Amino acid sequence: MLLLKKHLADLVRAGKKRQTIRLWAKPLLRPGQISFTPGLGKMLITAVDELPSLEALTDEDARLDGFTSRAALFAEIKKIYGWPPPANRKVFRIQFDYPLPEKTQNTKLKTQNSVHSKKFSRQPRAAASRGHSKTIPAPLPAKVSKNRMTPTQRETMRAFVIAQAPKKSTRTTRTRHD
Repeated sequence: MLLLKKHLADLVRAGKKRQTIRLWAKPLLRPGQISFTPGLGKMLITAVDELPSLEALTDEDARLDGFTSRAALFAEIKKIYGWPPPANRKVFRIQFDYPLPEKTQNTKLKTQNSVHSKKFSRQPRAAASRGHSKTIPAPLPAKVSKNRMTPTQRETMRAFVIAQAPKKSTRTTRTRHD
């Protein structure tokens, strides 16, 4: 998912914005991915480039980002991320197509957590060498279980449920025998 401020989404809709600059610890989108943007819908990510620093941004980057100058782009980045930018973040330039080209209109939306992406499937070398094209799903990564909760999250949820459960009465009821 690619989130944009309303005034920036309006620039995308008008065709004046074809890329965005993000400060992320790692790339959260990949080229070829179809991403959803609230208020706009689906867009095709065409390129994700890591830049050495914010100073590497040019006037052309500012224009593609919908700004009149590099200074205006920097002002928006400062407004969103603060100044100085977080030290643990890298600079990424994300280019996209909006609206989606006709040939991608009917493709299934791929999200970054999709377990059906190529990243999570593999074709054994032996099967490939024999000409078989059957793809065998790879096991889920250790941090993602079938219910998408990590062991720590499961344990936390279990403790929460136990804490919220009504307490059993320790008093025993006596029956009178007359």
